[in-house]
Amino acid sequence: MGIGPCNELHRRGVAHFELKRKANLIAQPGSLPGIIDFGLAVIRKPGFAPFNHFLYRLAVQVDFNAWIKHKYRKRLIDVSPADRGYYRRTRVEKIWSLAQETVQGCEVARPVFRQILTEAGDEELICTGERMPALMCPMIQRVWNPAVCGLCLSN
Repeated sequence: MGIGPCNELHRRGVAHFELKRKANLIAQPGSLPGIIDFGLAVIRKPGFAPFNHFLYRLAVQVDFNAWIKHKYRKRLIDVSPADRGYYRRTRVEKIWSLAQETVQGCEVARPVFRQILTEAGDEELICTGERMPALMCPMIQRVWNPAVCGLCLSN
């Protein structure tokens, strides 16, 4: 599975822009992978079209990056020297990665609540005493205090 299908698309002036979704790639035994769903594709316009050319270049790079990630199963350390020249993170990917790292650094535990049926047949919400990771600001931990939680049966 080389870069061939991407190069062929780009040679024709089409960038898919959505190859990150595995559902847009079709693998058939004994043949090259197929690419489907061109709903977000960018077609390069000839002549002076600066915004289109910018968007097209961005889409081309996103296509290459996604193709490389699929090819190497997201193990970028294994990328061959020949393919390494195609992979360059875009500014959007760098910002997204930085945002994810920042949020992951703020992970805190939040309580797990379960709905149970009481002996009287009423539904009641209880806190199991378990904790589950949450992608929230640490301020949430200060707001939820297990010592004063009226729903928590473990206290």
